[in-house]
Amino acid sequence: MALLAPPVEADGDVPFTVILKAEGPVPANATIEHNISILWINTDSTENVTHRILLDADGDGIFNGSADIDSGELQAECEQDENGTLVDEDCRVSFELKFNGTLAIGTFAYQDRLSSGATHYGNITVEAHGEEGEDGTHAHDDTNAHDDEEPTTESERPAWLLWVAGLSAGGAALLALLMRQGGSG
Repeated sequence: MALLAPPVEADGDVPFTVILKAEGPVPANATIEHNISILWINTDSTENVTHRILLDADGDGIFNGSADIDSGELQAECEQDENGTLVDEDCRVSFELKFNGTLAIGTFAYQDRLSSGATHYGNITVEAHGEEGEDGTHAHDDTNAHDDEEPTTESERPAWLLWVAGLSAGGAALLALLMRQGGSG
């Protein structure tokens, strides 16, 4: 189902946030500009279940190659002592990956592997900053596009939808931070 969802777009200097849930990443598919980060945050409170992001950086369809990227285990929360210091300094709730250098323009598939055995899939499409085609649309490396589809221009995208997406991402990040701080109190 995640592969059928429309991609969400982001640009600017703020990381694009993907929330990891038991049902899968939200949003699973995203379009960002080159030099932007994706921040995956685990909010899945299922007991004893961790998430692991595996990005197919070399595009070979295998997610555990030497060129691929592995987030390591992402916990729902990390225990802290009375001073707010992590009890286990290897414990992480989030994983941030900047798309620059070797992770340049293109579409990158990723897996969200849960320790329960479930696997969810998504795609990150990275576009050149400000790159537009002759018709005014953003250039995409979309291998699943159909030739008979009309491109969507910037003026056809409702601006309020971008505001809602931005506010939702900000609210989710704030919620994750409050949940993390609530566990230490």
